[in-house]
Amino acid sequence: MKRIISFIIIIFVLLTALPAYAAEVGVYINGKSYSFDPAPIIEDGSTLVPMRAFFEAMGAKVYWNDETRTVTGVKGDRVVQLTIGSRKGYVDGQARPLSAAAKIIDGHTFIPLRFVGEALDGIVNYNDKTSTITINYKETRPENISTVEIARNQKAVGSILGYNKNGEEISQGSGFLIDSSGSVVTNYHVINGIDSAEFVLGEKKYRIGGIRYYDSERDIAVLNAEGDNFPFVTLGDSSSVEVGEKVVAIGSPLGFNNIVSEGIISAVRDGEVQFTAPISPGSSGGALFNDRGEVIGITFATYMSGQNLNLAIPINEVKDLMKGQAGDTTFIDLKRQMSNEDFAQYLADNYSHANVNNLDIWLDWFSVSESDDGDIIVLAAFKGAESSYSDWLSVLIDGKKKDITVWMEEILGEVETQYPERTIGGAVYYIDTFSDYPYAFDAKEIEKNEDGTYDVTHMAAFFTNAGGKHEVIIY
Repeated sequence: MKRIISFIIIIFVLLTALPAYAAEVGVYINGKSYSFDPAPIIEDGSTLVPMRAFFEAMGAKVYWNDETRTVTGVKGDRVVQLTIGSRKGYVDGQARPLSAAAKIIDGHTFIPLRFVGEALDGIVNYNDKTSTITINYKETRPENISTVEIARNQKAVGSILGYNKNGEEISQGSGFLIDSSGSVVTNYHVINGIDSAEFVLGEKKYRIGGIRYYDSERDIAVLNAEGDNFPFVTLGDSSSVEVGEKVVAIGSPLGFNNIVSEGIISAVRDGEVQFTAPISPGSSGGALFNDRGEVIGITFATYMSGQNLNLAIPINEVKDLMKGQAGDTTFIDLKRQMSNEDFAQYLADNYSHANVNNLDIWLDWFSVSESDDGDIIVLAAFKGAESSYSDWLSVLIDGKKKDITVWMEEILGEVETQYPERTIGGAVYYIDTFSDYPYAFDAKEIEKNEDGTYDVTHMAAFFTNAGGKHEVIIY
């Protein structure tokens, strides 16, 4: 009997230690209803709400320091800080007692609603009859500022340089910092297919340690630049943009850092912001500011055949993406998710060149496809008389066939890593057109055209892992 009573007491203690989820509590901020996910909880008579969602609903920017386990909310000149587990909070550096400490539950950080609401100059009321919390605060709209003042955000906008596995630069785009810990917003296509990256800010370069958030379909990525105390921009509300509103774009077109251009919003359609501020290749991932100096979009595309027909992704999509749990994705992880087309470009960026016997040999293109049986087919080619095929032949004549075999082995190994447990077959072709009959090639490789010329498709190399064994044949 004592055991049963002890067991009941233990169960009771455990149950009372669990937080009570306040799913029925309604939260209204300046008359607008908010539904939080996860739902608020009640602990020691205090309502705790999800950190990021509540701070942003109050119009504040929020930052998390993983080392100190401290959350910081910034709204104008007001700074609110809470540390996980501490019954003491800080408002503009002044300590204040808390009725309940901030805490982490199931990977989500919860903060005391009343303390934060009042710290951000809100009037907080609870209606016991309707189980409703209302918060009202005076919304202040930032004043419009000059283009010169907006351009000062250059200090938080930089270039992103992407490198292949050999450390060679293969891509360049733009990016901008949104917090002091190094979160850099850019376009996904800027980092697609690279092995490493650097963020260039002014005269300094910072290693990109990983990807915190990304959405390949919406072309958004939030990177982690290794460093601290970075300058950062202020994010605006892209849902409130209006056609005709002045905008300023800051990015790194064609590799020229921090170029500023001015225009207007010309349309908002299909979930994208169209604007007239000039941009160019390399501007992808740049910041589009409104006339209050707030970022409202990520510049990502321009119609080269048109005049100032440029597009930006609304910044609210970045905010929505960052409501989820931050990840620690590597560039290798992203590579494993590539489409066949993107992986073919990766091979071209990393394996199209080899220096053999002091000769630079270049393959002109790669393609990757899948057979009906699920086998992976890799094709590459020398194309035309100006290609490196003559150097390829010189290497073979000089007895350096082994060096070319090693090159093909490296390609095969990379493909195996991308497509594990798949049968792979690949070939390198020489493709050209001749005015006279090309007797040097087998008749099966020659096709006569209506204009009397001859097309040649000659297999120069073959490689496979069929049967679990590597085989490379050089012709």
